[in-house]
Amino acid sequence: MHDVYNLCKLAFENKLSFFKVKMLKEMCKHFEIPSNSRDTKSSLVKKLSQMVEDCSFMKEKAFNKDNTCKAPLYEGPSLIANSTATG
Repeated sequence: MHDVYNLCKLAFENKLSFFKVKMLKEMCKHFEIPSNSRDTKSSLVKKLSQMVEDCSFMKEKAFNKDNTCKAPLYEGPSLIANSTATG
């Protein structure tokens, strides 16, 4: 089972830190963001947050009528039982 995460929304709501380091590294790998085994959770969150800085949602701080933006999406393992970040 996989979930789709709107990274733009999660970054704006400061919810990227709810993910475990392993998942953050998977996201960085998916978006070809350089990371290494010594990266901390905060450094990974910062890297992902920087990636979405130009997102229209981040600039406008509001969703459009269908509650979406053209944000980078990440499809990964379901974390329903493991995290509150599945919004």
